Amino acid sequence: MSIANHIKTGPFSVATDGSQDYTDSKLYPIVVKYFDSEIGKIVTTLLDIPELKESSTGMNIFNLLQNSFRQHEVPWTNVISFSADNAYVMSGKKKGVYGCLIQVAPHVHFIGCPCHLMALAADKATSKLPCTIEDLLVDIYFYIEKSAKRQKELKDKSGEFGIEMKNVIKHVSTRWLSLGKSLERILEQWPALYVYFKNEYALKDKVPKKAGSRSENSNVSKTDTKESKLSDDRESDKSAVKR
Repeated sequence: MSIANHIKTGPFSVATDGSQDYTDSKLYPIVVKYFDSEIGKIVTTLLDIPELKESSTGMNIFNLLQNSFRQHEVPWTNVISFSADNAYVMSGKKKGVYGCLIQVAPHVHFIGCPCHLMALAADKATSKLPCTIEDLLVDIYFYIEKSAKRQKELKDKSGEFGIEMKNVIKHVSTRWLSLGKSLERILEQWPALYVYFKNEYALKDKVPKKAGSRSENSNVSKTDTKESKLSDDRESDKSAVKR
């Protein structure tokens, strides 16, 4: 039995969302979900991909759905839910797609996208952090990975927490999904990393400041050169992240 025949005769859910607006028109894939009694499974599949050349208003998007259903001879009475992102143009009960839909099918339920809600919540939360996640990951990587002494100290600290020591993953924006993998690795090591950097900060404040010796000036110069190189490496990676 074809897709159209299934949704002509039984209940189903419909979902849609617009493509990126790079041209003067947008595509709105129409996805349907229904129970296929022949195979005994719920099926999610593409019904149609109509093109919208007018402005993306709730009425115009609804008309795309309406025309597609008419072409496939699908009745609105079989639709049990409509799913889309949570933008007003989709979810609005007055001028949104859902508002137009309930005029012809009052029984239809609207199901917002939980992924959009989680993304908005995460974006709002991270905006309150003192630095960006990308910068934090790059700084931690260079601070740890460029020093065998620091790696050994972090390994010892991880052992105290019963955490298996793993290398910090370098985040580079050109690598596929490196941000998620880098962040996941940091979270795995977080208890040890937190205490390690807290101790590093405390030790830094306790180091006495001396001045005047030639050997000290030489050491400071070497340290400055090393830190300058690390700083350049960090800035290079941060620039790549921002691009």
